[in-house]
Amino acid sequence: MKYEKLFSPYKLGPLELKNRIVFPAVATQYHTSEGYPTEKSIEWYEQRAKGGAGLIVIEAAGIHHRPSGCLLRIKDDTYIDGIKAIADSIHKHGAKCGIQLVHWLSVSKEYRAEPTTIDTEEIKTIIEQFVAASKRVLAAGVDYIQLHAAHAYTFASFLSPAANRRKDEYGGSVKKRARILLETIQAIKQECGEDTLVNCRINGDDFISGGLTNYHAVETSRLLEKAGCFYLDVSAGGRYEDGEWYTGYSGLRCIPSKAFPECCNLYLMENVRKAVNIPVQGVGRIPMPDVAEKVLQEDRVDLVGICRSIIADPEWPNKAREGREDEIVQCTYCNNCIDKDRHFHPVDCTQWKDGRFKALPKGTRLDVHLTYDKIGYNYVPHVEHFPPRD
Repeated sequence: MKYEKLFSPYKLGPLELKNRIVFPAVATQYHTSEGYPTEKSIEWYEQRAKGGAGLIVIEAAGIHHRPSGCLLRIKDDTYIDGIKAIADSIHKHGAKCGIQLVHWLSVSKEYRAEPTTIDTEEIKTIIEQFVAASKRVLAAGVDYIQLHAAHAYTFASFLSPAANRRKDEYGGSVKKRARILLETIQAIKQECGEDTLVNCRINGDDFISGGLTNYHAVETSRLLEKAGCFYLDVSAGGRYEDGEWYTGYSGLRCIPSKAFPECCNLYLMENVRKAVNIPVQGVGRIPMPDVAEKVLQEDRVDLVGICRSIIADPEWPNKAREGREDEIVQCTYCNNCIDKDRHFHPVDCTQWKDGRFKALPKGTRLDVHLTYDKIGYNYVPHVEHFPPRD
């Protein structure tokens, strides 16, 4: 087989994956305003499962009541059936699935809560909410739970020295900043069973002044392995300290545009992998199957996260496996899909035809840059002004 390692079966803990391709969590805004799945959101996941990915992470599901567009929710038992419908649509095509659980602190244009603004009672409540949500998604039939501790979510803000300036047991050292996350993992395993599969998405680097560095990520990863995580999903950036709405350098490193080199963040995941004995997933500008295969052959990571490329062409895995790489409709990394989500609009792609996940004819290439005058930023200047680090 041309892509021998990419399409070799892989044992991820107790899960048997048919290949090493992961479609990571990406918020679609395809749900109702109350956060219940719709036919469109179920279709979205089934199409990606049919497309051949071995593992699919169901998008960020809010565990509490704060508003956020049409974000998926799992805040009470009425959401279980909808999550089950998504999980079933994935499983019937031979893929495994996790679900990303998220909590975010109060935020508005004028105010953003940080770890220093909440007391220990609220921390206990957050942990209880994660446990309750975990019970629900397990009842819905997902294979594992992903705790989102990257970017600008609550756990990530605790892990980041720039945001977490607490002076108590939840702030200070790497271990203290990770305490809320470690206690959440422990509580889930106590309530749901020690064999419950939990993984975490963390930043390999915040890419902000005073933020979490790759050194901190490595140390945090060791703690998470000891706490019982069965694998790690390492991302980057997405912090807000240098620009709202992913407009600063940190945001660009989270969602690298075409101005960035392929695999620009992979060294972060590689360093984490060297420090732990559990599998590590790599993400960030892995555009085509030959690049993914090379990364695996070089033994840099264990799994490859292919997000925007599979948004553009859900058949990316099948086309690669069947030797039809020249038919893959390539992502242009214009970030239209991400722009739609962050403005609470349903995700779409400049490569789709009729807005229904259908790729445009072979050979179509679009070069799109979006400017939002009423918000006051343009991606192009940020790319030019914030070149990637060596």
